[in-house]
Formats: sequence, structure tokens, C-alpha cells
Amino acid sequence: MAYESKTGAYIRPICLIQVERTGKDQIEAGYIHAEHVKDALAEIHNVPADHIAIKSSEQDDIEGIDLLSRDCPVRYIITKQALQEGWDCPFAYVLTVLTNPSSQTALTQLVGRILRQPHAKKTGIKSLDESYVFCFRRQAAELSKAIKHGLESEGLGDLVHGVSISEGDSSDATPPRTVGIRERFKRFEGKVYLPKFFITENSREEEISYEMDLVQRIRCGET
Repeated sequence: MAYESKTGAYIRPICLIQVERTGKDQIEAGYIHAEHVKDALAEIHNVPADHIAIKSSEQDDIEGIDLLSRDCPVRYIITKQALQEGWDCPFAYVLTVLTNPSSQTALTQLVGRILRQPHAKKTGIKSLDESYVFCFRRQAAELSKAIKHGLESEGLGDLVHGVSISEGDSSDATPPRTVGIRERFKRFEGKVYLPKFFITENSREEEISYEMDLVQRIRCGET
């Protein structure tokens, strides 16, 4: 919003989500289906239904829609393979890979879907000049390390220096620690304190009495 008000340029970041299954008859235990992701976005993350679109051979919620339009509400696109080739959206900033890709080329193509800057130029705002890839399967996280090589192979070597990889399950991550009560607040440990409310009348402060100060001042309507 701040960028748009300053420049007049409209950008609505879109998250692309790759799942393992999309067909209505392919909902099987152990596989991540498009409907699973759609339900999770709506029920857990409170994403409005019109912000979510599915693009598959059976269902194409974005057919004929201008994703770059201010009137388009779509912020999440769920698919299986449609994003790898022949599809482009400059508003695609986040790629979430929920599959277990075995091909470096396929993953590089997926990453390429979110490297298109809107209007083919940077904004000067860090959060709008970066793209993000989240991998759910461990193998995908390992393959992502080969993305730098893949970008070079695709003639995008100038982007390699900007690729940063982070693994959430890395053993190098900072271990959790237990935070206790600071020494000066130890005397309050295990106690519950409730607030008190006071009323000022005739330059005097008195603690509010529910019965005397509140109930008696409620005007009951005629029935």
C-alpha cells in the first residue's frame, strides 16, 4: 500500500503452492492434495475463498482472469505441474513446494516462476525485491542447494549471488531455551493480580462498588 501510494504502481504478491495431487479422485492418504491445502488456508489461516485459486487439468480457477488487475483478489494459486512451463506471473513472490521433486531442472523451473519482477524492474523496497521458496520435503531442501548451479545453466548467473538457503531443521539452529522469571519479580511468582477501578466524586477517590456505583445508575427501560 505504501509503495502504491508513493509510485502509483500496483503490486499484489502471490504465493504459488505445488501439491502432490489435484484430481477429485486422487485424494489418498499420505499425499498432499490441492483440496487439503485450500481447506487449511481457509480454516486455519482464515484466507477468504476468493483469494485462493486451483489450476489443474480438471479445474482452472484463473482461466480468463487478469492476475495483475487491481480487481483480482487471488493471492494463492495451488497446482501440481502447471507452473513449470509456459506460465508466468510477475506478482508471484513466494513458492511453496509441498512435493518431493527428484529433478534439479524441474525445481529450477519452479523457482524461475517467482523471479519475474513486476514491470521488469526492482522497486527499491527489500521485501518487494526478494522472492522466497519454502520446501516441505527434506529432499526438496537438499535439491534447493543445487539451484545456484541450475540458474547458471539457465543463463541466470547474475542472480546466483543473491540466492540464500536456510534449512529450518538444521542442527546448527539455535536450540530452544527456557526463560524463567527475572529475580526482581520472583516475589510475584504464582500469584494472580486483578485490577481495581476507582471513581472520583467531589475530589474524593473511592473504589468502585458494582452494586452502588454501577447497578444503581442503570436506567431500566419501560416494558
